[in-house]
Amino acid sequence: MLKQMTPSIEDYLSTIYRLDKGEGVRSVDVAKVLEVSKPSVNRALKTLSEMKLVKQEPYGDIFLTKLGRETALDLNKKYSILRGFLVHMLDVDPIVAEKEANQMEHGMSNDTIERIGLLMKSYSLSAEKSKFKPKLDENAID
Repeated sequence: MLKQMTPSIEDYLSTIYRLDKGEGVRSVDVAKVLEVSKPSVNRALKTLSEMKLVKQEPYGDIFLTKLGRETALDLNKKYSILRGFLVHMLDVDPIVAEKEANQMEHGMSNDTIERIGLLMKSYSLSAEKSKFKPKLDENAID
């Protein structure tokens, strides 16, 4: 069973996932994106490695394991749903929405986020349908 991740560890995993282009990720790049020290990255990598989410040879690049990639994909899906909700349904500024979605994803259950996703999909479908509704011409003769 996967140990409960802290919001900080989730952020490290998500960042590694976003930086990964299939050739590994340098810890210095993770530190730069998250604006943390290299020792902080090393501590997080130790935790992620113990959780079997990443692999790293000493002083080498970071690689996501299969479990790490799946977990990061799930985290990014949650983030995308929340960011989309804030931007497209609540008209929150995209820059503000990025930060707030990141904070929200850590405090919300998967079930709640899934429900928000379903609400957005339902809203989108109903909005699409109403866009293409033919307008009735009141002046038309029957």
